[in-house]
Amino acid sequence: MSAAQLLMCALMVIATVALIVTGPDDGPVEQAAAAASESLLSLTRILNH
Repeated sequence: MSAAQLLMCALMVIATVALIVTGPDDGPVEQAAAAASESLLSLTRILNH
C-alpha cells in the first residue's frame, strides 16, 4: 500500500470510530463523520484503481 492509501485507511477508521462512539444520534457531528467516511471510501476506491 502506498502512503496515501494508508492515510485514507487510517482516516476511515477514525471516522468509523467517531460514529460508533457518538451513538445513534443524527446530529451535525455524526452527519459530518458519515460524510467524511463516505468521501474517504470513494477516494480509496479511486486510489486502488
